[in-house]
Amino acid sequence: MLNILDTFNRSLSGKVIEEKNFDNRVLPQKLMELAKEYDIKYTGEEIMPLDMDLIDSVYSAAIDLLVDVGVYNASTSRVIEFDEKEIKNHMATCAGREEYGSGNDKITLVKRNMEDNSRAPVVFGGTGGGGMSQEYIVKHAQSIAQEPLVKGIHTPTLPYLYDMDIKAGTPIELMAARSEIMWTREGLYRAGKPGFPIIGVMSAVSTEGQFFADAPGALRPEDMHTICFMNDMKLDWAILNKIANTSLNNYKPLSCMCPILGGYTGGPATTAIATVAEGIYTYLLTGSELYVMTAPLNMMTGEGSSPHAVWSTSLVMASLARNTDLMTSLYVFPSAGMCTEMFMNETAVLAGATTVTGASHFVGPCGLVGAQTDCSSGMDGRICAEISMAASKMSLEDMNEFGLELAKTYTEAVTSGKAPAGKKFYECYDLKNVRPSQEFEDLWASSKAKLSDMGFDFE
Repeated sequence: MLNILDTFNRSLSGKVIEEKNFDNRVLPQKLMELAKEYDIKYTGEEIMPLDMDLIDSVYSAAIDLLVDVGVYNASTSRVIEFDEKEIKNHMATCAGREEYGSGNDKITLVKRNMEDNSRAPVVFGGTGGGGMSQEYIVKHAQSIAQEPLVKGIHTPTLPYLYDMDIKAGTPIELMAARSEIMWTREGLYRAGKPGFPIIGVMSAVSTEGQFFADAPGALRPEDMHTICFMNDMKLDWAILNKIANTSLNNYKPLSCMCPILGGYTGGPATTAIATVAEGIYTYLLTGSELYVMTAPLNMMTGEGSSPHAVWSTSLVMASLARNTDLMTSLYVFPSAGMCTEMFMNETAVLAGATTVTGASHFVGPCGLVGAQTDCSSGMDGRICAEISMAASKMSLEDMNEFGLELAKTYTEAVTSGKAPAGKKFYECYDLKNVRPSQEFEDLWASSKAKLSDMGFDFE
């Protein structure tokens, strides 16, 4: 990764551009030029990228985008510039593996390739940043850690603390950040998994709030420290401060993006180019071996599981898998709520498609696009893990056929805002014993039988 002082100096010496000019003209115009030059377009006929030349062209276009446009520092109104040689030299240093967690629960994450049937993606359960009430957070963590197929946890956001609102930049934000991790660790301890790797922190947005979670009994150096980048192709001093915190304290970084369809990066093809470029520069700046992203979320409907979003997501994963050793991860966010058949079908398409295109890791799934409170459980991680194991045996062509057919069952609902709300954690779990309800178990058994009939080979 680049030295933090180098990034700092480039933030002060790059060319000056007005932010709205960068957003509205520089970035969209270059993306359209590159899509035309490399003939990158979404036809609507496939849900998986089947053309290897197209996949490689997206990577080439992403490097061109990074060289021509750079990364915008909104704090200085200047562009952090890169040249092609240093980009390629830095990407060649990706190790393609990383260790997380500690003791008996330590895991080694290894990069997967397209159509890689040697291993399935590793699944971390959790909300992916969605809310979990204070009274359920310990048992929620326990429900995840006691699932044998789930190997880590993504912490939730606390919507309040001791019945008080959490305000950024105040003492209660600091307390919420540390409580989020400490209560999660209490749940891991109850499940007998004290060294389970953790992704956090979610309950603080300020740098001081996030840094306060790094403490004995809270976030450890071997856990994954989230560094969420700004849309699109931008950062600020707060993000660079978080990078300094992980790099200079020897903490494990985790870079993440939430691309938007229909915004400054345009449609599925141009958004894929930008999202690959973002994966490249987040590695250069943070050194994170794992790049985690959501599917591009439609800015009008908020969903990310319809065929054009899945195609764009899969194209990003495929492009990075074929051209780099950077590991990729997906926040699996169905539009439907937990404990519904539609939730399971959306998960099968999102996790299935990206398993085949080389994802190494998943977070979730979390229903209602992770936007509501108490909508996650350990059972969700089990479902995602079983789906990814089955999908790892499939070819691109078979997954394309499967995905197109299964997406028909929910696309109209997710694009019209009619996805079912499903159930809350406390409605589909026996909280005394921290076990999924019989209804939840039976629903997954029924859905799994239907998915088997369509081509999934469950173990």
